[in-house]
Amino acid sequence: MNARTVAAFRASLAGSCLAAAFGAHAASFTLSIAPNPPKTYTYPQCSSFTWSGSTLTCVASGPPPPPPPPPPPPTPSSTPFTGCPSDALMIDAPWGSNLINTFDYGYFSNNILSIKLDVPLGASGNKIRTTSWTEYGSGPVAREAVFSTRPCDFGTQYAVRTGLGAALRMVNVIRFSFTYTVGAPSTYAANLTPGQTYYLNVRNRYPDGSLSCDSLACTMRGSFPP
Repeated sequence: MNARTVAAFRASLAGSCLAAAFGAHAASFTLSIAPNPPKTYTYPQCSSFTWSGSTLTCVASGPPPPPPPPPPPPTPSSTPFTGCPSDALMIDAPWGSNLINTFDYGYFSNNILSIKLDVPLGASGNKIRTTSWTEYGSGPVAREAVFSTRPCDFGTQYAVRTGLGAALRMVNVIRFSFTYTVGAPSTYAANLTPGQTYYLNVRNRYPDGSLSCDSLACTMRGSFPP
């Protein structure tokens, strides 16, 4: 390669390197030696090139950018539930909620989940509704659940009861359902009074009280038909 050819090559290369430094992440240079057609070489690992004497040097693109930080946990309900510990996951459930995903409100693991349900004054109807809850996006774990007039309470004293007097309480279950009406009491369903407030209290526990959730969130989802 004679001096004139080298000069042409360096001039063409210099222009290409300048474009690579301010353009795409992958650097390239174009080799143009008459009478041959121009030919472009692209190197993804280079952000640009430098020329020193007869040596062409790749300037590396650098390490890949760090991964984005994990998303912050969802924001829990701001409504205070008297009697609940500070780490409880407290959710205000609108009457007639078709679907509630607990993870939309926060982490449910070794803490208590308490879902507040206000029955409207105008609610009516003798049909039997079923509030059903199951795990969602996590492995099945043993749970204790009580439908109560007190938040975060797992006793039977304040539990809602069926027409036969049975408390709506389940232990050592993975999924659970409770039935209710807003009309006359039913044999196997509880009667919810319009204008009153109720709480679905859940915790991830075995019958002996030991913890059953070993992950950050043992998420559940369910609904309260109107």
